[in-house]
Amino acid sequence: MAGADNGAIKKPYVDILEPPTLADDMGNKADASSDIDFTESSTDKASYKAGKTEDPVTVSMAAWFYDMSSSIARSSMPGAFPFDSVGTAGNLGIRFDVLKETATSSIGYIIALGVGVLFIVVVPIACICFSCCRCHKRCGGRRKFLNPHEAGYQAKCQRHTAIACFIIPLVFAITGSVLMVLANHNITTQLYNIQNEDLDKIDDVEIFLNSTIDQAQVALIGKYTFTIDVLERDLTNIGFLMGQPIRRDVLSTTGLGKSFDNILDMENDAKSILTLLRQTQDLKQSYEQKSKLIAQTFDSSILKTRLEKASGFAEGQDYLKKMEAGNSIQLQDVTGYIQSLEGFLHVGISALIEQSRSALNKVPEKIKNQTENARQGLMDRFSNYTNDIQVAIEDLKTLRFNVLENLDFVELKEKARDGLDLVVKYDTFRWYGGLGLAGLAFLVNILMLLAVCCGILGGNADVAPSERSKLSNSGGNLLLAGSFFAFVTAWLLMLLTTPVFMVAAPADTFGCGLVRDVGTLDQLINQFNSYDGRGTWLGKQVFPDQDVNLKLAEFMRVCSDGGTLYTALQADSLDLGQPSNFNTTLNIDGEFAKLKVDFDGTTMTYTELKSFLQFMATFQNLPVLDVAIASSAPVLTQNFIDFLSQSIKDNGDTNNILNPLLKEAKKFKPKTSVIDPVVDEMWSISTKLKKITSPDSGMTLFQRSEKLQNELTKAGEDLSDTTRDAFKKATKEFANRMKHILHQSAKGLKKTITSEIGVCKPLTNLYDDLLVKDLCTHSIASLTAWACAMGMTSVFLVMTICMTCRLSKHFYRMNDPDDEITTVASAPPIASLYPELPKVSQIFQNRVYHSDGSNPPGNDRVSGGYYY
Repeated sequence: MAGADNGAIKKPYVDILEPPTLADDMGNKADASSDIDFTESSTDKASYKAGKTEDPVTVSMAAWFYDMSSSIARSSMPGAFPFDSVGTAGNLGIRFDVLKETATSSIGYIIALGVGVLFIVVVPIACICFSCCRCHKRCGGRRKFLNPHEAGYQAKCQRHTAIACFIIPLVFAITGSVLMVLANHNITTQLYNIQNEDLDKIDDVEIFLNSTIDQAQVALIGKYTFTIDVLERDLTNIGFLMGQPIRRDVLSTTGLGKSFDNILDMENDAKSILTLLRQTQDLKQSYEQKSKLIAQTFDSSILKTRLEKASGFAEGQDYLKKMEAGNSIQLQDVTGYIQSLEGFLHVGISALIEQSRSALNKVPEKIKNQTENARQGLMDRFSNYTNDIQVAIEDLKTLRFNVLENLDFVELKEKARDGLDLVVKYDTFRWYGGLGLAGLAFLVNILMLLAVCCGILGGNADVAPSERSKLSNSGGNLLLAGSFFAFVTAWLLMLLTTPVFMVAAPADTFGCGLVRDVGTLDQLINQFNSYDGRGTWLGKQVFPDQDVNLKLAEFMRVCSDGGTLYTALQADSLDLGQPSNFNTTLNIDGEFAKLKVDFDGTTMTYTELKSFLQFMATFQNLPVLDVAIASSAPVLTQNFIDFLSQSIKDNGDTNNILNPLLKEAKKFKPKTSVIDPVVDEMWSISTKLKKITSPDSGMTLFQRSEKLQNELTKAGEDLSDTTRDAFKKATKEFANRMKHILHQSAKGLKKTITSEIGVCKPLTNLYDDLLVKDLCTHSIASLTAWACAMGMTSVFLVMTICMTCRLSKHFYRMNDPDDEITTVASAPPIASLYPELPKVSQIFQNRVYHSDGSNPPGNDRVSGGYYY
């Protein structure tokens, strides 16, 4: 629109919403559109005991051995969990086909037990035979060698190989002894930890449930209280929130809104015209004075004299009259226009518009006053609806009650503590026995290690057997003594290893397998607790009156991933939908349909606005500037010169009148330039006025004025019906706004319960600490490691026994029979015992002289050699 000022500030129809943004101490916010941004509920600040357990030092030090032991136990029973066997045992029945299948899948376990039993039986027999023969020096007899090399003389490779083959199992046996101590100690330590510390972690269940209830109360009540605050703000501002759309709708329906905007644009045009008229008024006096001055100059000019003589030249006489009129010229006075415009602008077109729609301006206040009782009733309904939020909290409390009633954790903890007291009492004896066995095994190993050290330090392969030192000979004696003790220790260790492994391997494989694979545990629990497809055991514990297919594996997965109790328990049965049933409970549409406001007599008057528009139309043909410019001496003279030039060009100057006049007119033209600045300024003002009144494109000022007058007339003055229709529409919109607030509240409340409060990670931490770590990773794994450590020590001790006979000949000092020296000081010479014994000429190893004097076949060719 021509002359419109796009930067003009238009007065708002009504006041703004108070407060435009609502917030509370919890961080919840609501903007002017009542879009609520609920802050996330605070995290669980309860102090839990689970989830902070660190692996014992002994487990960390021998983690590799614990892993290896568990792998051995599980490898011995690689089959799947024997559900059929457990089911048969649970029904107190025996099915040989099931037992056969179970035995087949556990063949490694059975072989391990068989080897242990065989070891327990055979080792004592071997020990007795070995001890009897060795103590009487008959195991190997009086061995005589054809040459000293057979007694290890200069046999470095054999000596070193024998030492290495002895040291290797000895090191493993020592390692096993150390591992026995670590595992033995860790079993007792873990039992004490469970008894004195870890059992108290069961309290985390009640702490978690109580904390969840507290979170729910704070979050749900806090968020719904904020919702009530938003509802109260909007109901308090119902005049603004309904009045504004009513006014907007009425103005849009009638077209008055756009008309008023166009009138406001015309006010800017009026201001521009007023400025130009004031400039015109300022030029009036200067124009008149300079016109008189030019007229006086013209009176004494030759041009005037020639014009007077050319009385028959009509155009010249016309020019003469206009020039003489300059002595008395007066421009049209625009003071009246200026005063009228100033009057309109002083009042303000915006004020005139507001005056015209004063009835509409009263709509917000009328709505607020006439709906006060209805609004108060709604506020009471909303406030009372807070009680319905308690339903969700009560459901959570019921859930807590069901869990604590069906799973009495206090009683469970007391029973576990009583059982542990008994276990710890007897574990003391196990600890001392285990420590004693480990110490015995360690001492035996140290004894053998000492024997090897004595043998190594007491000589070497280059020393003749008969010249070996006492230290070397003591090493040989210590080896044989250590062999006896090794027999006893290995038997005792295997005697204990077999029953311990018999218990630990199934416990580690199947018991801890259930703990680690919760899905298998689910299957086992539900096998003994069948509900004919109507729910599961865990579902019945949590929801006794409902058939909920709740699985422990799914529960643990959700909790481990940081899910909430609601999600983990599949608690869709909780009555959390009630907050979203507000439309049914509160009947918001029906309540707002009852709102009544009297809009009779809602009229608008346009008298002053029409007067303004009619006055603005008069500027379309304002002649003052055009007349002044056309009557100015420079314009008149230039036009006269142009006429003379064209006449001479077209017709010539037959009477010799035009050329003299043209000559004098050109001489006079410069004398009129005194008024040129004034005329130029008037021309500029005129151009600006025409841009406003008659733009190059669009409607003229007159057309715009006429159009706006017609629009006001068409809109009419009685807007009662239009306002009532707009009120009905606004009522529906406001009701939707209320429902939108409550919908956001219900959505936020459900989100709080389902994904914010009650994050059940503490429950999985408790499960991991008590069952996975305490029971399996630390206790049962330690028991398995203890069994493997004892078995390892026992086996390697037997291997060292096998090497003692081989190694001892490299350490013993050999004696020559010709010197009649025996290895036992009290023993008589061989010759005196057996005078009939012929002198042997050749030696065969491992030939035994019997006490009755009889010799084995072929043993009559023994000659001199070394014996011990």
